[in-house]
Amino acid sequence: MVEKRSASRTLWMCLTAAAICALYAAFLANKTFPPTEGWYSYYAYLINEQGAVPYLDFELLFPPLYVLFVSLFTRIFGYEIFALRVLGVVFFAFLGALGALIFQRLTKNEALGLLCGVLVAAVVQSEAVQIFYDYIRLMDLFVFAAVYFF
Repeated sequence: MVEKRSASRTLWMCLTAAAICALYAAFLANKTFPPTEGWYSYYAYLINEQGAVPYLDFELLFPPLYVLFVSLFTRIFGYEIFALRVLGVVFFAFLGALGALIFQRLTKNEALGLLCGVLVAAVVQSEAVQIFYDYIRLMDLFVFAAVYFF
């Protein structure tokens, strides 16, 4: 019975952290337009529409995983910036939930895990230019997942 209650409290914590982060990101999704926002959409366009290959047809300053991910996403959902911003809301929600899980494991307290998860998501986003789907956020997701699962 205790494990069932603990599992439901952990689920509540994750969903609450994800909802808070998603609302924050959704509120800011149409408030900014950084000049670098279209780069990865353009790379995705080159890959999807012209068959371009990273490093052969255009240069990248980092490994191509994120550009290939964006090209797959845009192939499915289109090239509209707003579709990518919705992806950013999902990324940010997962960051909050994973942060909450990490801190709940460290503190053994769901309320503190929730608070710290939301705060750490806000802190990692604060160094970016309010692009919630930026490659940095995808790398943050990988790091948070590695910390939690390994």
